[in-house]
Amino acid sequence: GIAHALATRLQALGHEVALLALMDAYPSDIWHGKPPPTLRDALVALLDVVGASEFDATGNPLPAPALMQALLAPGSTLAHVGEAQLQRIACCALHTMQIYRDLQHQPFNGDMLFFHALQRKPDAPDWRGWQPYVRGRIARIDIDSNHNGMSLPAPLAHIGRVLANKLHSLAAQSRQYQQPQHQLEVE
Repeated sequence: GIAHALATRLQALGHEVALLALMDAYPSDIWHGKPPPTLRDALVALLDVVGASEFDATGNPLPAPALMQALLAPGSTLAHVGEAQLQRIACCALHTMQIYRDLQHQPFNGDMLFFHALQRKPDAPDWRGWQPYVRGRIARIDIDSNHNGMSLPAPLAHIGRVLANKLHSLAAQSRQYQQPQHQLEVE
């Protein structure tokens, strides 16, 4: 969703945005009417980054202190930051979540690639929620992953191949339009 907001802002400033691509992100509308985010929500979002679970072995949600321990555990990409820094990161994540929920999306003038996680919970948001905010075609590319696993190597490799092909296509189109036009003069 943040990429969409940046793209519409760039367009509002007069810049061309040749490609908008989102990785299983959804408009802020999905949060309307829901409780505000908590520090626990921010910690859970950080767990997604390190690939850890928010649940204990019996399936019960871990309390915030246990989530902090999981984030600082050896092998975690955040293990080296220390508790005080992790607390600041979590507060920043919470603040970002609060800001995003208040975001009012503007329409994007162009097409969008939407990388869609196929492994979904029944209550997961619908990618078509972007339709009011895209004045162009939305191409859905299915990725064999859940939302949290989209940045793992195999899903990223698939996303990278699709983006490389799209960028190559856009570059070829750009070169085609930049070719000097030959005019025939008739006397």
